[in-house]
Amino acid sequence: MAMFIGHVAHLATAAAARALRPLRARTRARALSAALLPVVFAAVPAASQSQVAPRATAVAVELVRVPAGEFEMGSKDGGDNEQPLHPVRISEFSLGKTEVTVGQYRRFVEATGYRTDAEKEGNCWTVGSSGNWLKQGGKSWREPGFPQGDDHPVVCVSWNDAKAFADWVGLRLPTEAEWEYAAGNGARHTRYSWGDGNPSGRRGGNVADESAKRRWLWWKIFSGYDDGYQTTAPVCSFEPNDFGLCDMTGNAWEWVSDWYGDRYDAENTRDNPSGPTAGSNRVYRGGGWYHVPRDARVTYRGRNVPVLGSAVIGFRLASSPSQR
Repeated sequence: MAMFIGHVAHLATAAAARALRPLRARTRARALSAALLPVVFAAVPAASQSQVAPRATAVAVELVRVPAGEFEMGSKDGGDNEQPLHPVRISEFSLGKTEVTVGQYRRFVEATGYRTDAEKEGNCWTVGSSGNWLKQGGKSWREPGFPQGDDHPVVCVSWNDAKAFADWVGLRLPTEAEWEYAAGNGARHTRYSWGDGNPSGRRGGNVADESAKRRWLWWKIFSGYDDGYQTTAPVCSFEPNDFGLCDMTGNAWEWVSDWYGDRYDAENTRDNPSGPTAGSNRVYRGGGWYHVPRDARVTYRGRNVPVLGSAVIGFRLASSPSQR
């Protein structure tokens, strides 16, 4: 398939949410180091945003505050769709410390009766025994073709499915610009979320590696690196980046809010760009457990139709200050 190039949940009470408000107020006034402290958003679902009335429960989403800043978005030596390299200013926002997990998504489905696009279509793109990507019947977020625990990133979810979950908890998907700024460690704009060099031990991510090549001999990989996982890993199995965000490179691709455009509109998108106003494909970022060095770069842009479900694509949530 062309687009596959190189291709927590717990109960939270209202009292607990109220107890966090003073902390949030204090941290807003602090400097950069305090701005990086995570907060827990006790997301109480709204009945109007779900298919059926939700249960009287909440999903705890740990958010990390990302301070405002400016960076050079894109790449001068990447693909045409990563150009032109251009300055972008990003306002303060918060981003999920981790990708949304299987356990969190299950709570959403149990509360609403929601059916994903893969479940409705009866299939999901996943890796076959030979290592090739196939649209396989009966695969979905419940069973993507390999074992997962509740602490693994949910996959086989489309952009539509990600948006539905975000709406349910009262958050949103990050923009492509927010995602790249956070993944590349702000103005440093590193090649990978862990830095510019090759991964090493826990200072790395769940990418195509020696453990995968032992199963799929022909795969291209990060040579000499063994992350210990052939498919998805529990979230935060690797060290977080400078902002305290886990798995921004690897584990699962992540849907962002933007429609896809072939090139950046650098002249008109300096402040908080949100992408084209319309399109046929949505963007995903970050690479996954399947991805080689080129495709795992923070500037690399994947895209596909909003109904696509893949065993290497998930998502994480974002919020604006007004949503906290």
